[in-house]
Amino acid sequence: MEVQNTPALPNMPVPAMSKAVDAATLRRNAVEFESILIAQVLEKLEKTYSCMPGEEPTDAAHETEGNLATQALATGLARAGGFGFAKMILNYLAPPDESQAGSTPAR
Repeated sequence: MEVQNTPALPNMPVPAMSKAVDAATLRRNAVEFESILIAQVLEKLEKTYSCMPGEEPTDAAHETEGNLATQALATGLARAGGFGFAKMILNYLAPPDESQAGSTPAR
């Protein structure tokens, strides 16, 4: 398989945020998004390491309990800072401060 060189992405403009979206809503949504990403990673880890090789959990309660625990852990990790995706999203989407109106954000 041949890998082709792709041109670098041009500086993309920051999407305009509606003034109706406040900082708290933006933060909550960014943390929820990061929680979903972390949950997907943890779900794969849990399925990989929850049983001995060759074993399969047979009861539905085991799967439900694992899903609830994974979701709770992912939410807690995201609220505590997680992998930093929520912070990156907030830095990208947050409206600029009026005090920095003339400067461009460092990305």
